[in-house]
Amino acid sequence: MPAAQYKYNKTDHEQLTWCRAKLEERSFSATFGPKDIFTVFHANKDGEIQIHTDKPLAKELLDVQDNGVEIFLRGQKRQSSKRSSGEDVKNHSHLFELRSFYKRDVKSTSTSSKCLNCFVVHGHIVFVDEQNDTYVGNHGDYDESCCVEFHAASLTDDLISMLNDGLANLMNQVSENSEDLPKGRLLNLLEKHIDEERWNLECIFDLKQSYSCDEEDDSDY
Repeated sequence: MPAAQYKYNKTDHEQLTWCRAKLEERSFSATFGPKDIFTVFHANKDGEIQIHTDKPLAKELLDVQDNGVEIFLRGQKRQSSKRSSGEDVKNHSHLFELRSFYKRDVKSTSTSSKCLNCFVVHGHIVFVDEQNDTYVGNHGDYDESCCVEFHAASLTDDLISMLNDGLANLMNQVSENSEDLPKGRLLNLLEKHIDEERWNLECIFDLKQSYSCDEEDDSDY
């Protein structure tokens, strides 16, 4: 069971005309403690995957399958449902997860969901920073994009201390300003609350995936 969970929600509704309104929804959540996550990334069904960074350390810490369709942490069993009693199913520890969500609905609908997970893997801190965006137009056009970045640093007492202080500062800001929930990439947001100049995070792997279609793409000829 997670040690602690926090969630904040904010909804704004504005009636623009008698037949049109603007709706904005925003949420932020944090979960601290152990959590079984067997697939740290799974690509969307549609869209070409482009890998932009793949450093040697990524091969030590990550198990990338099918050009990025699925990504596991090294040491994981990929099918947890088939594990036998007493079998070691992972070689990592989950520390925390941050999530944010934004939705804007006027004529079109846009959503943006972000997730940051933090693990200890083979003597390293590993951050999985993921963002998914969608756009649905009122004329049948549709766009979606997904990007994920893996950042890592050697595990040290100083790093854990900086991380704990940064998380405490971030959560204090959110609780004191719940009407203005955080925006932007979650790892960047966390870094803003860490005063230490020496952070030493390295982006070891990142990929992007995008897909778009319009009403004509789905028409029968």
